[in-house]
Amino acid sequence: MNATYLYEEENQSKITLGTPEHAPDWHLKIKFNPISSTPLYEAYNLMLSSFKEGYQWQIDNSARKDNVAFLHAMKSLTDSIATSLDSSNYLSTHQIDEALHELFEFSYDKSSFQNKILQLKSAPPGTLLSNFALMNLNLSSLKAIYAFWLEFAKELRYHWQKKIPLPGIPVTDQPDYNSCIIFQKLQLINFCIERHIERKQNQRLRMMVEKQEEMFSSAAVKRRGALEPVPGLFMLNTGLPIFRPLLQDHKYMTEDMIIEQENILKNTEFKAELQSNSVLSDMQAFKAANYDSAFEDFIRWYSPNDWEDNETGGILSKRMQDPDNLWQQMWKQAEPLSVEQQKPIFNYNLEGEKAMHFLETLPPAHLLEQLIAILTTTIIHNLTHCGGIFSFQSISKLTESMPSIFQRFSNDPVKAYSEFAGVLKKVEHLSSLATSLFHKFPKQARLVECFLGTDEDMISFDEERQSILSLLSSGKGKLPQPDFRKYVIKTVCSRPHFNSPPTPSRFFYSLSAQERIFAWALSSADV
Repeated sequence: MNATYLYEEENQSKITLGTPEHAPDWHLKIKFNPISSTPLYEAYNLMLSSFKEGYQWQIDNSARKDNVAFLHAMKSLTDSIATSLDSSNYLSTHQIDEALHELFEFSYDKSSFQNKILQLKSAPPGTLLSNFALMNLNLSSLKAIYAFWLEFAKELRYHWQKKIPLPGIPVTDQPDYNSCIIFQKLQLINFCIERHIERKQNQRLRMMVEKQEEMFSSAAVKRRGALEPVPGLFMLNTGLPIFRPLLQDHKYMTEDMIIEQENILKNTEFKAELQSNSVLSDMQAFKAANYDSAFEDFIRWYSPNDWEDNETGGILSKRMQDPDNLWQQMWKQAEPLSVEQQKPIFNYNLEGEKAMHFLETLPPAHLLEQLIAILTTTIIHNLTHCGGIFSFQSISKLTESMPSIFQRFSNDPVKAYSEFAGVLKKVEHLSSLATSLFHKFPKQARLVECFLGTDEDMISFDEERQSILSLLSSGKGKLPQPDFRKYVIKTVCSRPHFNSPPTPSRFFYSLSAQERIFAWALSSADV
């Protein structure tokens, strides 16, 4: 640190040897010790190394994807990893139990399930899968990661068999197609579990409705698959309330299921038939729940936009009045069949089991390809949302630049992840420096920000001076003796004659315990 006194020419008579702590200008320069440890970068880099191996293996074998030899090689690799548990990097049984307990007993905040910030097939931060990916940072080999995955899959299997909803996996109308296939499969499993629970609850509700019908209905109308009356809707022919029926679950398809179906269903006629099957199933359930109902009753409940109110009560829309209308024809064919009596459109038990099988037999290379994307997304999300030292401009600029890496190298994932790892190392390095500086200079954000950008700064604020004084004086309020003192005297005078033009002159004096140095520079104008 340099403490500087400045004296004006008119005040030269008042020059005294001031103490450093009272100097009006302080210039502080920081010398950082090398940071030898960047644990987040090192852990991420280990996973990246495993990803590179698996990615290269997939490229080398891409020409044989349809061959039996390729599939046999994939199975052999999976089996060898699953059975080779001799590495010291594997989690112990106790560690696995603790990790799984933390994952599945964690109280997930549904509001944290946000859209991802990268063009990566990953998983929303704050979910069960993203937390699992973070735990894999403690593992340093593909074998250890895959062994942990198999234990994770066993816990998924337990939840599936017991029909216990998976925590931290949001169920939406359709899977999140911006997410990786693993996350979509977890959503599918949770959807199937929730539908199983919902169906049991609906069965109890239907039993209550049927008992009430038997007790209070003089006409002894038998309703099958009815849930509850629709407020304000009554059948046109009988005046009885219209009941909402239990409907079949329509297909909840993950991305790979859609691709598979599109490859099978090439023509639009078959697609229209599938849609018709769904409407026909709903018509049958409606007829079973509403005895002696009319087509107009179904339209008023199912498609209100096709019912036009008028003075006489109402009328079907023009498209629904056409005798050749497909819905008119299906209504005539529809039998009063409740959901239990119908052939299932979406068999949630079968589809959930298929999703579990997919996860349990996922090849290691494919697993790591998705895990590193999830881990990358989660790291960026956490760095850009945690605030504190990461809000400093020198750090935030780096974190904000991370998503653009994957846009620039969208066709080269290995290059993209390698570039990201380099930026991550810089962020971790700067965050370590910021943490250290904040510890030494509490509440001095401007000062810390400046030292992160450059290693020196002029100190002009009283609070900053007090913070530095407290650090360097060990709380005594007085700086230690300076290593050396420098005196610089500058003047402008006429030389060599009184009437010569003024020229600058300078005198320098340096004083330390070891030496004294004098130097001067005089100038003159020979005119």
